[in-house]
Amino acid sequence: MLTKNFELLNQQKESSRVKSGCFDENNTFIYSTSTHIKYMFASECKTSGTFKSIEQPVYVSFFMKNQVFALTRTGEMDIIEVENTDYLFKMALQ
Repeated sequence: MLTKNFELLNQQKESSRVKSGCFDENNTFIYSTSTHIKYMFASECKTSGTFKSIEQPVYVSFFMKNQVFALTRTGEMDIIEVENTDYLFKMALQ
């Protein structure tokens, strides 16, 4: 993750490709790989984590509170509930 001046904010090594992602109201990048829904903070603490394992790839379009709104490969909108306790705790420490 880079600033508009190409300064490194955060980076995460992934074993599979990032499918899609979006930023939430707290400037956190919520993204999906083929097997997980994850988050990465856009701050200097370089924190990231995993919300949930998924069986099928989804394409994240929006995140609010504890719900990820995503499209499936068939084009259906899916609302995925995630456990966000770890996310909220790490956000509070920033």
